[in-house]
Amino acid sequence: MDQALAFGHEVIAVARRPEQVIPRPNLVARAGDVVDAASLHDSCHGADTIISCVGGWRVRN
Repeated sequence: MDQALAFGHEVIAVARRPEQVIPRPNLVARAGDVVDAASLHDSCHGADTIISCVGGWRVRN
């Protein structure tokens, strides 16, 4: 994200709690949840490129 912003690109950050995304120039925060396909579809609408930084889940015993 930092590199894209440094090159002047508009970046859409998708987060479950977009209000917690620190505001920056050219950064738009939208609500979305990786386990809800409809919310991802809506939050990524209009994007030319999508880069996922989603980690895996670990089950703890």
